[in-house]
Amino acid sequence: MARGSAVISESIRSIGVEIPAVRPWIERDVDEYTACPIDDMLEVLLYRCRDTTSHKEVDKSKLLKDCLKAVLPIANGTSRAGHDIAPGGIKAALEAYTTAAPEDNRYGPFAVAANTGLSCLSEISIPGIVPAKSEGDPTDILFKRNDPKELHQKHQGHTSARKPDVVAVSRRAALAAGVSENKKDAMEVTKKPNKRGGNTYDGKHATFIVDAQQPPNERFSWKDVRCAVEFKALKKNFDKVPHKYRVVDYEEPSKPFLSVEYLRSLDPPDKEEELQPGVKQDEAPAQRVLSSQPNAPIASSGGEVRRSSRIVARKEEEARRAVSSTNSATGKGRKRASDNQLNGEPSNKRSKTETKGSTEKEPKPTQKPPAIVQCGLYAAEMFASHLGLQHVFNLVVIDDILYVWYFDRQRAIQCSGFNFVQDLPRFLVLLLAMQRFTDKQWGLNEMFESTETATEFPSDDCGVVDLLFNMDPATRATHFGLRGRATNVLSVTSEALLNREPIPDRHITGDEYVAKIFWAEESRESEPSIIQKAHALAAQEERVRGHIPEPVWWEKFTDTSTATIRKELGVGLVSEKADRGAGPRDNVQVGNPPNAKAASHTESVPGSRVLWIIVFRKLRPITELPEKEFLRAWWEIVLCHYELWKEGIHHRDISESNLMYYRNAQGVAVGVLNDYDLSSTTEGRQGDERTGTIPFMSVELLRRPALDGHKTHEYYHDAESLIWVLAWVTLHYEHGTRRPRQHRPLEGLLSLQAVECSDKKTSFMVHGRNEVKPPPSQQGNWEVARGCLKVLATHYVEADGSPVVLAMEEAFEKWLFNLVKKSLG
Repeated sequence: MARGSAVISESIRSIGVEIPAVRPWIERDVDEYTACPIDDMLEVLLYRCRDTTSHKEVDKSKLLKDCLKAVLPIANGTSRAGHDIAPGGIKAALEAYTTAAPEDNRYGPFAVAANTGLSCLSEISIPGIVPAKSEGDPTDILFKRNDPKELHQKHQGHTSARKPDVVAVSRRAALAAGVSENKKDAMEVTKKPNKRGGNTYDGKHATFIVDAQQPPNERFSWKDVRCAVEFKALKKNFDKVPHKYRVVDYEEPSKPFLSVEYLRSLDPPDKEEELQPGVKQDEAPAQRVLSSQPNAPIASSGGEVRRSSRIVARKEEEARRAVSSTNSATGKGRKRASDNQLNGEPSNKRSKTETKGSTEKEPKPTQKPPAIVQCGLYAAEMFASHLGLQHVFNLVVIDDILYVWYFDRQRAIQCSGFNFVQDLPRFLVLLLAMQRFTDKQWGLNEMFESTETATEFPSDDCGVVDLLFNMDPATRATHFGLRGRATNVLSVTSEALLNREPIPDRHITGDEYVAKIFWAEESRESEPSIIQKAHALAAQEERVRGHIPEPVWWEKFTDTSTATIRKELGVGLVSEKADRGAGPRDNVQVGNPPNAKAASHTESVPGSRVLWIIVFRKLRPITELPEKEFLRAWWEIVLCHYELWKEGIHHRDISESNLMYYRNAQGVAVGVLNDYDLSSTTEGRQGDERTGTIPFMSVELLRRPALDGHKTHEYYHDAESLIWVLAWVTLHYEHGTRRPRQHRPLEGLLSLQAVECSDKKTSFMVHGRNEVKPPPSQQGNWEVARGCLKVLATHYVEADGSPVVLAMEEAFEKWLFNLVKKSLG
């Protein structure tokens, strides 16, 4: 991705962002997927399940072919199945699936077919693949209908409630959720004859298969879910279930990939949509135009199991048609997807998503998300339920076409769909890989799974660092989203860090720690490196000393790179040689190398991310401070930021969440400029990510030229962000407490996308600043903020759309120093 055109860091981490407001970012991230042939993904998944004890080279393509042949007897009901489970039950369940109506009557047969397949697969051994788990292993997976049961999760004061149709969970989680009270009825449906002419039913194993048709007695937690399945019923008539299956080449369906635009066209909202409160009819969000960023074609690798070279080209053509169709209908030129605000959920449909437990009433959404957006929302919940979760597998089923979705913090990967009824062997191979997955292959990071005891991390300077994470949702700052840094901040205790040698030049008092866990862009200079440079400057510069965070330990988990699977699949790569001279990285993407998915040393993965943990001395949000202390702490941060910028340390992500404070030994509040994971230094490596948090970003950086990468991030852009933070806190907080929603006039900026946010902020600078009323205690601070906004408005009006670059000293003096210093006395 071209430098400067990457995804902006949106407002997901800002205090007070409600989950429904984040849905536009989920939709965008889902729609901007990377395309991948399903057989390529199956090869990689099977390779990860290979038996490493043999030390033999494994050919991925041959492994897939061998597995397709090995599962064929199960597909045809001719294999020997243990536990008194009939392989023929898979066909019976598929027949029930294809004759079921309405949609929710398909959930049970799908789960029964999958669980019968898993039970039969546990009995077979395939050379090169690890054996199935031992009988009764509590980590073994099974599928179970979930709808209409809700899954709840807390997100910083709000509780989300979602209803995935079917979920894959561990046997342990299924037992904890309870066996359905309708087991007897289910037994009658699935009974089978035995050799004596009667019917048999194995309670130990078949109970899980039969019970899969009913929702659980007790709701699952998102921590239990390994895979969520979302269905969409479009047709009533299916091709008959084949009498006999055989191994065939991959057959591309009529719709190999799904887009938001396509699914939304199949389920249009009512003519009279219910708008969000306060939104006029002519201000209703425009329907989103599908992004059509090019992806390189994927070359065919030949062999019996054919690769479709048309897959990515078809996706591009669909995107072009969708854009052309929408532009024709609206009479407007093409817009990037990130420019348009999205529709919500329709009032005429049963929404699968609610927000519960909030102390404030949420705006009612206006349109039910399409199936792939629901899939993305489920993935976001799964990410939020685990610290350090590396990836998520979810499934979308449109009638008889199954789509595998892989989510990680870089970008979603959508696999080409296949007909799981007509091509049962491929479905069984997918189940085989899932069955043989370890927790790590499901994406779980064992270093972050312990909540009751401390986890020991190896450390060069301490030997071992013990960390006990406080997972209390009330104190944990979580991230709800799909891609990006996905920062989680939570309290942590550590005997090793508490007892280590005192750190020289320490300013932050107290022995409380917080752990910051996040996915950093690999091409960017690391946050610890930048902070170390800031501390070196602090030794000579008083304005910096004591105003920067104090990390005490950090670790980079090199084995978590999101580049790994892309190199294995051969997607999202660039030629390093071409990159040095070809200009924007988007133009030099390469597809799969013929007959070899693994990337060579001359190819890299732009935008790849890796997991980091940094332990800091604990700071407090600057928004907690009363009015006079807040303004003084904010000004200390302004001065610190100015000195850092002069010396080549550029923060570039000023937001409410990144301004903190502590009290020194005298009890005085001291402002701290926090969070340097998007910062850069003049000599350090810069990443591909356009940095900033939308509500606080400079108006200029939110406009099209900057979004297209034609604007350099300068000091005056950060200076403007500091002013927006001042205005935000002054209007939204009173005596250190956040005001009710109706008294937060800038709140709407949180749910806007870049260009629209730019327009709203410009209007506020020119007109709105004279119409809003701060709380009485903030009147003095608001006069300072309003004066700064007036200067900003004058700058933009005089510029009249033309680029005007302000020197650092001029911006500091004109926009900040002259207006603020006299207020502080």
